[in-house]
Amino acid sequence: MSWLAMTMGHIITTLRRFWIAYRIITRHYKETATPLGITHTSLEDSIVETLSASSHKIYVHWGAYESGKSRAATNAKLRLQEMGKLVVLLHGWNFIHESSAREWLSVSIIGVPEDRSQEQLSMFLPAKHQTVLIIDHTDTLLKKYSAKALVEALRELNIPTLTLFSSWERAVDMQKEECQLLAEPGLGRWNQLDLDRLYLSFPDGIREKAEPLKAELQKCALLAGSPGILHFETFKGTSPNMHRAKLIDREWKNGIRALNGEDMHGVIGRFPDKDLRFHWD
Repeated sequence: MSWLAMTMGHIITTLRRFWIAYRIITRHYKETATPLGITHTSLEDSIVETLSASSHKIYVHWGAYESGKSRAATNAKLRLQEMGKLVVLLHGWNFIHESSAREWLSVSIIGVPEDRSQEQLSMFLPAKHQTVLIIDHTDTLLKKYSAKALVEALRELNIPTLTLFSSWERAVDMQKEECQLLAEPGLGRWNQLDLDRLYLSFPDGIREKAEPLKAELQKCALLAGSPGILHFETFKGTSPNMHRAKLIDREWKNGIRALNGEDMHGVIGRFPDKDLRFHWD
């Protein structure tokens, strides 16, 4: 091959990489957006602090049902973006029928052309941006791909990554692949002060309508450690579901034990289980 042909081939390859990087930026960068709900929660702050530190690790966070993981991730993305990061926020339920975890990442993040699909994925990430990755609803991905396969694909990206889970069993599977917990187990469980702040953020008319049930609503939400429960039950205007709150409380306790490395003696997830089924018994 002549020198000129080799040079032209190199130029074309470089231009195509720049084009793919540009597509990544335009696909995942949101210039203007409004934070959702209560901001600067403990989980949101932890996401921002950890992913802005430039450590190319894979982090895991588990939080019980309706504990505000998705909102925290969305708000953290906006804050990280203001710090100059390019934040790729993906959802595990967004299946595109790819045969491997690596292909799913490639298409979801980059859209790499088929003739370049065997190249190192990190080669296509924008050089002038420090890219970070957040995958919400990662449980759904692990119903199709193994934790080992997903972690191998994520390591190829070589960027700070956070995976979010509603099933503590799936989060433990990622721990076994040497992924690191975002923070101590149980971070993200809402306390009374958190829930009071959320309640005061509701419209006056909604709070006035819910006033007769306020004490019961707060008791239910505190037991569940869940902003989603308080929001839903308040706006619905009916008596809260204490049975559901007890099931969520049990998941918090079991999940914290499991992520701390305790022997669970056969205890498994129930609300939800590892396949995201909810058991009401």
